[in-house]
Amino acid sequence: MRSTRAASAVVLTACLLALAGCRASPDPATPTSVWTPSGSPSAPAPGPTSAVAPAEPALPEAATEASERGARAFIEYYWALINYAQETGDVARLKALSASTCSGCSAGITGVRRLYRSGGRLQGGDYSITIVQIGQLHGRDPSHVAFEALVRVRNEEQHIVHPDGTQETQHAGAHRVAVLAFWLVDHWRLDAMELRR
Repeated sequence: MRSTRAASAVVLTACLLALAGCRASPDPATPTSVWTPSGSPSAPAPGPTSAVAPAEPALPEAATEASERGARAFIEYYWALINYAQETGDVARLKALSASTCSGCSAGITGVRRLYRSGGRLQGGDYSITIVQIGQLHGRDPSHVAFEALVRVRNEEQHIVHPDGTQETQHAGAHRVAVLAFWLVDHWRLDAMELRR
């Protein structure tokens, strides 16, 4: 078994998380979470693309509000960070905005970090999302602001290049993912991400 199939745990990359072929898993160490791509060895992926380093997405102004508008903007921003992390291996901002208890988030972040640190990389696999439903959650403390959303996630085909040069392909697909965005004093955090059938 390849050193870790770290690539298999690689990323929501394929499906915060390509979900085509992924199963939600409560264990962040398992390569079957929403974010993690799965695939079988395939033909070589296209060669490297542009040498221009991608810029980290900027936080939209709307995502600084503790409102439904702010939650929507944050969720879209979070997926932009996933695309950025897959392309660069830089998961710092993504990790900072994810709850440590979010197993779907942790699995994707860990997979990307391991793959890049070992010398592998990801090509393609960008996500685009549509928020299908969103609703505010109400708890005992009225000062807490949280929104649960159902998101339709589409991913492009992705090539997982392992450190030894072998490759796997995660096919394009579309899935539904439930997320929970929680407002913490002055910013949003993603507290849950689960694949829905």
